[in-house]
Amino acid sequence: MRFVKSEKKPHDHRWRWRNQATDEHEKVDRHLVGKRHGILTRSSLRSLTILLILMLVGIGSWDWMHGQQGLSWMSLRASRVNQPMPMSLPKPGSSVRVMAIGGSVALGWDDKTGGGYLQRAFALLSSQQGVKYNFFNKSVEGDGPGKFAPQYPKVLQAVRPNILVISWGMLDDIARHTPVSVFQADVHQEIAKALSSGIKVFVITPPVTVASYSGQEGVSETKFVDAEMNTARQFHSPSVYIFDLFDQMKAYLQQNHLSYRTYAADGWHPNTAGHILAAHLLAPDLAHAFATANPTLPKGAQ
Repeated sequence: MRFVKSEKKPHDHRWRWRNQATDEHEKVDRHLVGKRHGILTRSSLRSLTILLILMLVGIGSWDWMHGQQGLSWMSLRASRVNQPMPMSLPKPGSSVRVMAIGGSVALGWDDKTGGGYLQRAFALLSSQQGVKYNFFNKSVEGDGPGKFAPQYPKVLQAVRPNILVISWGMLDDIARHTPVSVFQADVHQEIAKALSSGIKVFVITPPVTVASYSGQEGVSETKFVDAEMNTARQFHSPSVYIFDLFDQMKAYLQQNHLSYRTYAADGWHPNTAGHILAAHLLAPDLAHAFATANPTLPKGAQ
């Protein structure tokens, strides 16, 4: 499932701009050629003509991009934070075990129909690739990585995933006044443990909520998001992938002049529409984590 391009037609003023630019080009050319004191050489005229052509191309390109704004959500996708070598695409019909850990947002709170943005994103991926992603959501309401730490090794051992998704909402740790350095150390332990077991790690920053825009709470969440991504980067591992959904969703809302409140269930959680939007932003980035050539399964996949 993807956002569908609207049937909005290109701007009609595109050709008017181009014709106006062409007229200006002709006026300038006639003026220069008709000068009595011909200080311009043939090469300088050629250079000026090339410059004007480049300007026309730039105007047309800008107009085309302007006409496409809002027509395709893919044009608004933020770049992935790190891009290690893609995994090989699993064979169609195969299955991959995915385990997610996080708090109530990752658990899918207030998504009335689809299990939350993570489950939705992997369902989209399954439909597009023909691969079955068996999704085990072990997120716990009110948990952060430190609070979840005692049960983490047991859950990891029980599920034995091929891919571990880490998607903490940060707000519980902010409310508990957890130091950023402690949060980073806990996330580091989660990643290190998974890598030592041959598991690939997807670190996914959370979708935005009302809290993401509210005073000190929003400032703190941004700091925690940056700290989590920096922790993942420090591994310099081809098995660690980072997906910055938080900043990507902020950019999407801003560029489309949408209110974050439209996608909020309350101060800390997205509503169903928010989970759907987050999933549609995330799914194509997940797809980029896989290569399309030489399909083989990730380690341990069935």
